[in-house]
Amino acid sequence: MQKVQLGWLHFDNEKQSFVSVQTAKGGGTREVDIKLTADKDNIIDIAMTIFFNDGNSNFGPEQLMTFGLANFQHEDISTITISGVHLAFILQRYVEKCKMSRVRLYLTSKVNILDVVSLLKPADHKPASSSKLEGKECGLNDDTIKSQTMSKLEERGKIISEQDATYEKSLATDRAKREKLMKEVKL
Repeated sequence: MQKVQLGWLHFDNEKQSFVSVQTAKGGGTREVDIKLTADKDNIIDIAMTIFFNDGNSNFGPEQLMTFGLANFQHEDISTITISGVHLAFILQRYVEKCKMSRVRLYLTSKVNILDVVSLLKPADHKPASSSKLEGKECGLNDDTIKSQTMSKLEERGKIISEQDATYEKSLATDRAKREKLMKEVKL
């Protein structure tokens, strides 16, 4: 068994990077004993039982997220390179390679916006408050705040879809112009 400090990093769309989830939001650092034979998926499962109470978090349900494992430098550690050979992550390999007395690993999570948009129903359209704290001050419960968060995610998904459609339209226009020019050059 190895004592491991587990933390949680969640992807912030505005900052376009992973940020630490503080204890007040369900994160923080927890010290747990993990078998040295544990692989990436085993450690992710352990972290999810700690940080996702009944499959939910302040950032949404686990079904709408992608998970990974990162080291103390916030780098993905799906594989470990030893003597130029890429090997699957196993805790014992990581401990031996890093030679650190304290092992700190992070669960990484990122909301899959397209999955969120596809699961939402029209009834989920509700005006969103600017923050969870503001929502609490207005007397809103956690379900309302989660619904508002989902609404914000749906809005982002719509913007992405609109941008994609505009891009495709512009691309088609450019192709038509290019074809017209090619025909004129051949004449």
